Amino acid sequence: MRVLIDTDVVLDLVLKRAAFYADAFALWQAGDQGRYERYIAAMTPINAYYIARKMLGAADARQAIGDLLAATRICAIDDQVVRAALGSATADFEDAVQIAAALHTGLNIIVTRNTDDYTASPIPVLTPAQFLTRLASPSQEADDD
Repeated sequence: MRVLIDTDVVLDLVLKRAAFYADAFALWQAGDQGRYERYIAAMTPINAYYIARKMLGAADARQAIGDLLAATRICAIDDQVVRAALGSATADFEDAVQIAAALHTGLNIIVTRNTDDYTASPIPVLTPAQFLTRLASPSQEADDD
């Protein structure tokens, strides 16, 4: 199963946001265990660094982004992806780009805390908790491969 992790979930992990960290960490561990293939959009490390630098400082933010890149595949954002996003029904352009990048890469699921922003997504969209529940179901995991 190939899964796009939205920027908000990456930030939950990197910044250890109290209300969301446990699910983000469990999600990350499941990827480290090979239970799914973890992807992020090419803009995620850029956006995450920008926000993390303000909260953690430049050196720690660079380290966090380096760790992220060492453990994650990147969905390219090219002309085709940006044009598809621009023409999509998704109101938020950043989310539209992530959907288009996931489609272009052939991913199965998008994991985000902001599922309402992804209502026009042709790819299933789940919260981290929903995705973890899905991973716990052996029949679902087999169906998504």
